[in-house]
Amino acid sequence: MRTENCDVAVKMLPEYADDLSKSEFLREIALMKNLGYHERLVNMLACVTESEPYCLVVEYCSDGDLLRFLRDRCEYMLRLDKIGIDYTNPEESSYDVDMVITLKQLLMFAVQISYGLDYLAQKKYVHRDVAARNVLVHDKNYAKIGDFGLCRFVYAEGANYVSQGGRLPIKWMSPEAIRDYEFTTKSDVYDMDMVITLKQLLMFAVQISYGLDYLAQKKYVHRDVAARNVLVHDKNYAKIGDFGLCRFVYAEGANYVSQGGRLPIKWMSPEAIRDYEFTTKSDVWSFGVLMFEIITLGGTPYPCVQPDDMYAYLDAGNRMEQPDNCPNDYYNVMMQCWNSDPNSRPEFSTIRQKLASQLEEVTDEYSYLKLDSQKDYYNVRTAIDTL
Repeated sequence: MRTENCDVAVKMLPEYADDLSKSEFLREIALMKNLGYHERLVNMLACVTESEPYCLVVEYCSDGDLLRFLRDRCEYMLRLDKIGIDYTNPEESSYDVDMVITLKQLLMFAVQISYGLDYLAQKKYVHRDVAARNVLVHDKNYAKIGDFGLCRFVYAEGANYVSQGGRLPIKWMSPEAIRDYEFTTKSDVYDMDMVITLKQLLMFAVQISYGLDYLAQKKYVHRDVAARNVLVHDKNYAKIGDFGLCRFVYAEGANYVSQGGRLPIKWMSPEAIRDYEFTTKSDVWSFGVLMFEIITLGGTPYPCVQPDDMYAYLDAGNRMEQPDNCPNDYYNVMMQCWNSDPNSRPEFSTIRQKLASQLEEVTDEYSYLKLDSQKDYYNVRTAIDTL
């Protein structure tokens, strides 16, 4: 679908959708109306709710969700490494430099997402599913938070959202297999459009943090902050999308208690797993996992931890190790997001500022990623486990 001035995306329910699905879809539409506009969210442009079929018209992000965006490039770069092609060589000219992902771009994505989550927090919403799959990318550089299906509004200061059961997604990956790029010789001209640099990954992080900061300011919790819910446009622009779980939080510091439904365990904070209570600070935890997804090009979080063991694993103080290519300052922000005390986790506005500062310090020679294909988080790509 195309308007007079821009491309748009239309979300509709399948013909076999039941009454519950329709009710949840209408709730998502109503929530997006209340969210208002923010550049780091996948914004609603129009909707049809008076009669069926219901539909939601949102901004179109040309590069899809961040998880697929990162994993496609991860797979491609790993294959280049295996056949001995040095895509970090500045003298190599047979590629499109616009698609080389740098640490700076990764940081930018993190900052952009943090803006969106900060906005949700200020609007008193908890997202509950902060993950790369729930961030959309536009024009290769702009990240936006999407998929508000799990997002819930937190009514009062210090309140939370408690889930009353339902299926919970533990591990997940993109719906389809990552594209398989075949190579015959080193002399083959390769498309650098599929090579991502550290600078580009940081850029995504910065962009996403912007969107999450906006959500926090608007008092919303997204509850599904993940790479799969970030859409990429023109390979450089990431936008947060999918507000199906997003909920409005009425007062500062309030939380949202889930009343059931599917929840992304691998991206949930310990208190959210234990009590199904969601706050802006639980979105901050999820953003830390999203930062992991970004820096590992869609890597699988906690690849060796069983779903039933997640709470005990985190409660014992365990956290994911510092990934390859991950700068110390970037990892420090991740660890701050994973503080066991929700009140000690940083605000999205603080995260955004830290990532933006890191982005400014990235040099060209610290731009290229070298991947280790033996790492579990690169090789373990599972479907969503449910609890």
